Amino acid sequence: TESEISFSWTESGTASSWYYIVSDTAVTELTEWTAQTATDTFATAAGLTANTSYYVYVQSSCGSEWTNALIARTDCAPIPLPYSFGFEGIWPDPCWGYARSSASSHVNASTSYAHEGTHAGYVYANATGNEVIISMPRFDRPLNNLQVNFWLYHTTTTQHAMQVGYMTHRDD
Repeated sequence: TESEISFSWTESGTASSWYYIVSDTAVTELTEWTAQTATDTFATAAGLTANTSYYVYVQSSCGSEWTNALIARTDCAPIPLPYSFGFEGIWPDPCWGYARSSASSHVNASTSYAHEGTHAGYVYANATGNEVIISMPRFDRPLNNLQVNFWLYHTTTTQHAMQVGYMTHRDD
């Protein structure tokens, strides 16, 4: 969720309890942190900030070494409408969903073809059958009766299909 992360680990010895630390920065001196205790091989850290990466470290109560950091990210909070996105920041934005069917397909920001501002979102799928799926962030109310506007610029003469749809969850 936007305020918690859940994580798990595998016990390789005989420990029956563990310590864990969750931090929004990489930690080098884990002894300076107050660890939480878990009695099972999973835990949930709550009260976290939305759209933030967290570093998770685990140690058995038997005194083993701390694990290397597991990095987890909280979900983005719902975005209020109206909404406008100009591709001027990080792209793909972590609040947007992104999937591709080929390693050669990708999305990024480009200074070419910007309609407004200095950047445009750029989608590259180099062959027939390669798909790139981009889903907008979660909004604070349903979109089933709202209108979406965008500018599209196609740079090749090859025919490609673009579909625009409505998803109730970005993992659909």
